[in-house]
Amino acid sequence: MDVSIILCTYDRAQRLAVTLGDLLALEAPAGCEWEIVVVDNNSHDDTAAVVKSFVDQYPGRIRYLFEPLQGKSFALNQAVRQTEGESLFFTDDDVRVDRGWMKALLTRFEEHSECIGIGGRLVPVLPEAKPIELDEEEIRRFHSFDFGEKAINLKESPFGGNMAYRRDAFLRYGFFRTDLGPTGFDRGGLSEDSEFARRLMDSGESICYEPEAVVHHPVQAERLTVQYLDHWHFQYGRALWRREEHPTSAPSVFSMPLYLLRLFLGRWLQWIATVSPKERRHRRWKVELLRGQIHEARYEKSRPENNEVESV
Repeated sequence: MDVSIILCTYDRAQRLAVTLGDLLALEAPAGCEWEIVVVDNNSHDDTAAVVKSFVDQYPGRIRYLFEPLQGKSFALNQAVRQTEGESLFFTDDDVRVDRGWMKALLTRFEEHSECIGIGGRLVPVLPEAKPIELDEEEIRRFHSFDFGEKAINLKESPFGGNMAYRRDAFLRYGFFRTDLGPTGFDRGGLSEDSEFARRLMDSGESICYEPEAVVHHPVQAERLTVQYLDHWHFQYGRALWRREEHPTSAPSVFSMPLYLLRLFLGRWLQWIATVSPKERRHRRWKVELLRGQIHEARYEKSRPENNEVESV
């Protein structure tokens, strides 16, 4: 098998059907053997019936897997184990995929053997009646992955909705961390994709940007609000604390490191004293990031352990 396209899903049966239609229409190089693997992460809607109807219509092209452990990383890891593609392409269950997406990723891998992974271009599709709380630069920053028309080596981690890795990446560096990423009860979980990419980059591997591999991501109106990005930064702070090493001997109060509390107070005072609306938003997000780290530091003993990284 040349390519396994992996798509994890949870309770998005209607949107999933549209995405599967796009994937089935992909252009593939002559002689390329490829498959679509859908991992149902314990959905409660009609996901299983929708996927099985596609399996019946396109036998041999689509496979259905079920992952009962709630969490996107569990679903991703099962897919990596159950597939045989030399290249693994990842996308989401609520996107529109350009016809040339797979061909562009394959071409990049074939022409650049040094790239162990690829991040494609992720283009936001905004609602007609979008909130006006954010400016265009902020919308692009949080809802797109676009470095222009030239292929480059990435310094930033690709987004999970449009990324590809050679199978060797998982054989050498392990799987996605199961203590990171969205779960059914908390879709705000983050960082399973960026932590994996950073793990590879820190080991000296190259991840490339491919501008011709385009995925369009519809952005819901509620994700274009300050309130949503407050929560996003809080969740990202939690993920950062889980990802990073921390001094074990640092003084603490009620399990909260004093150095974090001091940093939090300084940033909180900066936020309170800021007048400019845009700068005030950005400083508030720095406060929320630290609040997430403090929360995770306080409750880290009760969080699930990461048991996937060394599993290969």
